[in-house]
Amino acid sequence: MPTFSNIKDLEKYVQGKVKDTIKSPQVLNVFRHAMVDSVYTEVNDYYDPHAYERSYDVGGLSDARNMVFTKHKLNGNTFASDFENLTSDSMDGYFISELIENGSDIQHTSSNSENGWFNPDEKWAEPRPFAKATAEKLDKTTYNKHLKNVLEQGINN
Repeated sequence: MPTFSNIKDLEKYVQGKVKDTIKSPQVLNVFRHAMVDSVYTEVNDYYDPHAYERSYDVGGLSDARNMVFTKHKLNGNTFASDFENLTSDSMDGYFISELIENGSDIQHTSSNSENGWFNPDEKWAEPRPFAKATAEKLDKTTYNKHLKNVLEQGINN
């Protein structure tokens, strides 16, 4: 363990350890597992689509490769990260997570569809808050314990 001659150096050291740990693959994997679980319970189990086929874990919303940290920010002694699902719609290539999280009351047009996406009165347009469920899982379930263990191991190494 290094020694420090003042509090500022100790604070800088701890902040560096926290930053490195939060950016680690181990932390990313805990977040990804929690989000995959949430996508299945909040989105995929909500209804079975009839007008399209889901991609699931191969390019779809539950594909962990689409789940990434997009930003890390240190503000004083507070470290914040943005974790996002960057799955894009197969027709037009825009991100679909916000549409699914919040629902929609508008008809989406698509360059590959004469009539746009789908009728906004159907189940697909209802909110399915998988990101909110992910945050709750990371805060209040066994994912929280896993996250604490990974953070503790990273900071102590």
